[in-house]
Amino acid sequence: MPVRQTEKNKIAQRLASKHDLRGVPGFYTDLVSGEWCLAGQAGILVPFCTAAGYIQGLQIRLDNKSKRKYRWLSSNPKHQHKDGTQKYPNGTAARTWVHITGDHCSSTAHITEGAVKGDVSSFLDGNSLYICVPGVSSINHLLPAIRSLPNIERVESLFDMDQIEDEKYSKALLHMIKMLKSLGIPVEQRQWNPDYNGVDEYKAYCRAARLAA
Repeated sequence: MPVRQTEKNKIAQRLASKHDLRGVPGFYTDLVSGEWCLAGQAGILVPFCTAAGYIQGLQIRLDNKSKRKYRWLSSNPKHQHKDGTQKYPNGTAARTWVHITGDHCSSTAHITEGAVKGDVSSFLDGNSLYICVPGVSSINHLLPAIRSLPNIERVESLFDMDQIEDEKYSKALLHMIKMLKSLGIPVEQRQWNPDYNGVDEYKAYCRAARLAA
């Protein structure tokens, strides 16, 4: 994602010449010219995809990570400038989508936080099925995602080790596990060496150990 607004707008106008951008989060029209523009801060775009590979939404891994590392690419039409004018005319707000990666025919699904972490872990784990929520409390679209994968028979919860030990996160994890069990799917909370906090770090360590053997 470019830093300059003019460069972002060039992307929007190029896409608008071939596609209808209405209803796509992140895009909006200029209040004066009516031309399509692109919102969002500078960073790397991270797609959140369905099992079929269609992009549902995009997060931005921010270049400037002083506050949060990730933000949704969004153009909520309800947002206003200080003078009360609409900030994103004809814009669309982002939703907290779930990302699905790996073998969608698998009977075992691994749930973790973050699309990048899931993509890396799936690759290191031989294309295993990963379902990636944007946050442990952002699970509105988790059940529909699981229902879109009819072969799932069991779920492994692979959240960061520090989240499992944090009381605030552990309550959210228990709520998620309870919700999954309501589908009749057994859920196992996995843990590993806490020297490797995220499952992607742990999978990278395991791969390196195998290669060195």
